This record gives sequence, structure tokens and C-alpha cells, in this order.
Amino acid sequence: MELIQSIVKIAVFLILAQTIVHLSPRESYEKYLKLLVRLMLIASLLTPLTSMLTGETVGQVTRRILEESRAYERSIQKSSPLSDWDSHFTEMYPEVGH
Repeated sequence: MELIQSIVKIAVFLILAQTIVHLSPRESYEKYLKLLVRLMLIASLLTPLTSMLTGETVGQVTRRILEESRAYERSIQKSSPLSDWDSHFTEMYPEVGH
């Protein structure tokens, strides 16, 4: 049943994505929109496949991917020379916030 739901979600995503690509205001954006759609489609296809291979539900796989990407982002921010800049910017301009 979960596989059928995933297929339906991917089909709806493809229909909406093609609509957005065709309604884009400029043709110059089209190649970037298509790239974004392809990357999102790959992620949409890999999530149910990964869940079938690992025995986890799609929600568990999605949560695990999000947790790992957040951990990776935090490690990049810690090693970045600009990480101190962000805290200084927030102190200088608290009304901007993040």
C-alpha cells in the first residue's frame, strides 16, 4: 500500500512540476527548473526504494536523511570561517533575525 501511495505522489509531483516549468516567466529559468525537478524526482524515487531495502517506513527514512543532513550542515558551519560572522551579525542587527 505504501508503494502505491509513493507512486501516486510521484505522479502528482511530475504533473505539477511540468506545469510550473511551462508557466515559468522566462525561458532562461527553464533549464534550472528542470534541473531542480530532476533532483527532486531522484529524491522522490530513492526514498521508497531505500525504505523497501532497509525495511524502514518512508517516514523513518525521511527523518534519518533530514537528521544526517542537519548534522552535516552543523559540521560545515563549525568548520567555516564565516561561522563567527553569523553570531556577530546577529548581535549587531537583532531585528533581522534568522
